[in-house]
Amino acid sequence: MNTREVYRFGDCEVDPSRQQVRVGGHVVEAQPKALDLLLYLIVHRDRVVDKDELLGKLWPGVVVTESALTQALRKARALVGDDGERQAVIRTVQRRGFRFVAELAPADIPRDTPAAAAGPPREAPRAVAVLPFADMSAQRDQEYFCDGMAEEIINALSRAGQRVAARTSTFAFKNRPDDVREIARRLGVELVLEGSVRKIGEQLRVTAQLIDAASGFHLWSQSWDRRLEDMLAIQDEIARRIAAALGGGTAPATEPAGAPVGAAELYRRGLAYQHRFGQRAQRFAIELFNQALARDPGYAPAWAALAVSHVLVYRYSWATDERRSEALRAARRAVDLAPDLAEAWTAHGAATTICCDYASAREAFEKAIRLDPGSFEAHYYFARAATETGEFARAAMLYERAAEIRPDDYQALVFAGQAYQSLGQHECGLDAERRALVRAERALARDPTDARALVLSAAGLIHAGRADEARAWIERACTLEPDEPHCRYNAACAYVVLGEHERALDMLETIGLDAMANRAWMEHDFELDPLRAHPRFQALMARTH
Repeated sequence: MNTREVYRFGDCEVDPSRQQVRVGGHVVEAQPKALDLLLYLIVHRDRVVDKDELLGKLWPGVVVTESALTQALRKARALVGDDGERQAVIRTVQRRGFRFVAELAPADIPRDTPAAAAGPPREAPRAVAVLPFADMSAQRDQEYFCDGMAEEIINALSRAGQRVAARTSTFAFKNRPDDVREIARRLGVELVLEGSVRKIGEQLRVTAQLIDAASGFHLWSQSWDRRLEDMLAIQDEIARRIAAALGGGTAPATEPAGAPVGAAELYRRGLAYQHRFGQRAQRFAIELFNQALARDPGYAPAWAALAVSHVLVYRYSWATDERRSEALRAARRAVDLAPDLAEAWTAHGAATTICCDYASAREAFEKAIRLDPGSFEAHYYFARAATETGEFARAAMLYERAAEIRPDDYQALVFAGQAYQSLGQHECGLDAERRALVRAERALARDPTDARALVLSAAGLIHAGRADEARAWIERACTLEPDEPHCRYNAACAYVVLGEHERALDMLETIGLDAMANRAWMEHDFELDPLRAHPRFQALMARTH
């Protein structure tokens, strides 16, 4: 195999010598067998390669089943944004084998130079990896803030056109003592940014260092002592400093340099974290929404979003009266400020749902849908409320509509499948589950650290006859998010589907269900039905809200 040539097709670049794949300029994680399969098909792209040949080349001297090849093929496709439906890169030739069918760019194009670019080759800008910032706060409770700092710097550099390693790659080194040179080698970058955050009250101390991986020397380092409200300005300033160090001029800040970041931008960034679902992400989202409202107390979308994040924390992390009151207060403020805003009524519906005021919730969701029939959130949260009241037909209809509105979302279809199963419509349930699995695999190709996609889709894998892969997904999700109660709850549900009831109960008992608002959901979760007569489960239910 030629290990000197770099293969380019679409926005993908496969470098055999580095054993590396880039998509859109970012290094993506590659499972070794998947990369080996992809490279073998590229090299032999002039013909169809049969299964026996691939099995012999990928697993020489080892007897494996065709399922191993099927999994490697699936991962190879996901690696370059392909799948079994489109087959734009790897095509299955029925009863013959597989063939690489994407069009390769000419081999003499200089690395990192677009195929259509004119003029002589120019030196590629040095790539940088932004590592998760270290939490130096006394209580070690600012991990969400540290992660957000690193992610926003990655986003700012990407917007400025810099070559920056993807979050999914750099966050794999979180809380690990790896040497900077080794990190740079594995990510295929020349520079590494590391830093720390210390938060004391409303004060921040942020330190960042940009390191040349080849020499190990600092190109620059700097510390900032600012108020919490200056957080985003610090992120943009760090991004500009890196851009200057890379020789790329000054990266444009989200707002003009020195100007405060506006409420709308803070709200937009907060939504990005809210959609990640986990408790750390919600805490960071709440911080951003509160900052938006400090700049503009009359900004109704931020009040609505703040309410939803409080609802999510209440449901999945910490169900306190104070949290519920905060959700209601924010939702009511959003409705008062903007009675014609669908997001405001959606937030009001979500907040009244956690108060078990389902009549008010239904009225609010119906108003939201009348105002915006294309609102994913209105349909999704309405469906969640319908599930809690046992209205499974309504829930299934709403989940299906939510899935139509947002074609890349897997969650609505997972829960639609559960609603169908509760209705006894098993074929419909399995069909929704299969559709959800396709979407979840696409989501994981974009972000392999999406623990929710892993754990919610485990049941779909089991029913598809891929139980071993389901166990791997469950373990990977719990490793990625060991402190997320929702992750462990869904892992327990998957163990029930596997028939491992004692293991499921063991996991449920570690969650702290007394701190979560899960009773109404658990009462109607059909996956838990096999446990209901078990004394340990009954004791668990007695502790839930």
